[in-house]
Amino acid sequence: MPTTAVIKTKPVKILQITPFYEPRLGGVETHVNQVSKELIKQGHQVSVLTQLHDSSLPAQETINRVEVNRIDLGKNYDLKLIEKLTVWQQVAKHSQLLLKADIIHVHDVYWWLLPLLPLFWSKIYLTFHGWEGQFPVPFKNKLARWCWSKLALKTIHVGDYIQEFYWDKPDLVIYGGVINDQLKAKKIGKKIHIVFVGRLEAENDLEKYLTLAKKLKSILDIKITWVGDGFYREECERYGQVTGMVTDLTKYISKADLVWSASYLSILEAQAQGKIVCALYSQQLKERYLKSYPGSTYMLVSTSEEQLKKQILELLDNTLVLDKYSRQARLWAQQQTWKKIADQYQQLWELK
Repeated sequence: MPTTAVIKTKPVKILQITPFYEPRLGGVETHVNQVSKELIKQGHQVSVLTQLHDSSLPAQETINRVEVNRIDLGKNYDLKLIEKLTVWQQVAKHSQLLLKADIIHVHDVYWWLLPLLPLFWSKIYLTFHGWEGQFPVPFKNKLARWCWSKLALKTIHVGDYIQEFYWDKPDLVIYGGVINDQLKAKKIGKKIHIVFVGRLEAENDLEKYLTLAKKLKSILDIKITWVGDGFYREECERYGQVTGMVTDLTKYISKADLVWSASYLSILEAQAQGKIVCALYSQQLKERYLKSYPGSTYMLVSTSEEQLKKQILELLDNTLVLDKYSRQARLWAQQQTWKKIADQYQQLWELK
């Protein structure tokens, strides 16, 4: 009988260029880190070019078999032109790293490569991870992204909402992944434990979450843990504990009854543990960010603190609906693995 041939991907050298990388904490850092791990499992050689965000870190080291190369910007520059010239000079010193790579995948910072573009343009791919925090989106930001997308072979958007507010159209839309550790869902008790995940900054609508916290504390026995740090730290401490930035979200999310978040990766991790995620928004872009996310069906999303309070109370009062949402969220999120994301990258590069 004929046998089905197993098609193996030819190992290649992949260079990922990202503004920041491990051990710095953040969504882009986690994304690049987890994709790199999966690519290495499949036999590829992965290196990273990033900023030296901490002077105590070496200029080059290997982390989990990923060769990490850091460019030292030295200081913050008042003039953007001086900053750009410094970056270009540092990137040029790593030209051999770029030349040896079979694939160069850039995460947001395409402009780093502009002076050397003629040498590498035929192997550059690009991922846009989000927005710059300004709404409405400035004309110059739209123009820059459109230009970078035209200078890349193919592009990825992390979130379908991006193409609604920028001019470029992606070849692939993704949302991130989870490490499927099969954690058991926690039963909700009399005291409700809410965990907020994200930077405690205005762009995450912290004033709305603080208002919601005040409303719920007046009628429920709740505990709130704010997992993050930022400008609103002191105000958040009035309503609960602030942990600062952490490396392991799992241990905090696993203890939660409800999770407040508006970031794809933390939403995915919470849903993979069967948690109901609640999210607030104050403008159109963030609304589309949340509502275009495929797992939003199993979330509570609103622009109104009062409406979200009512939705939370109704859900807590109906255990059958809550359990159903929990199971469906868990089932969907656990299918969104980092291996699946890495496979999508390889399909984009036409390696599979």
